[in-house]
Order: sequence, then structure tokens, then C-alpha cells
Amino acid sequence: MTLTEALEAMLEAGFTQVQDNHSRFPKDIRDVLGQAQWDLSDYTPDPATGHIAQNHDRPCNHFVCS
Repeated sequence: MTLTEALEAMLEAGFTQVQDNHSRFPKDIRDVLGQAQWDLSDYTPDPATGHIAQNHDRPCNHFVCS
């Protein structure tokens, strides 16, 4: 699924913030959704842990929701 779809799944699971491994501080998921539509990589959200993993041989980004 796309990053937008993964973030929406995390919103439905009750998470409100997301932080990627390139940022110092978490952001509101709703604020990130517009920018996330440009990322068409394949992601897998894990609502049990809050992690969104990029499905790639060498992932360049990882997201943690809280």
C-alpha cells in the first residue's frame, strides 16, 4: 500500500502522530497526509507496534506512530 494508505490505517487504529527516521520531532499524521501522496513506495503498517515499514530491499525510510 502507499504511504498515504498506511498513514490512514494508523489513524484508524488510533494513532495521531508520526515520526520518520529523518526527523527530530513527530508530526500530526493529518499534516503529513498531503505530502505523503507523492510517495508511491510500498509500505506495511503494523497497528500493534505503531511502525510503518517500507517494503524494499534497501529501505530508505521508516515511520513510527504514536
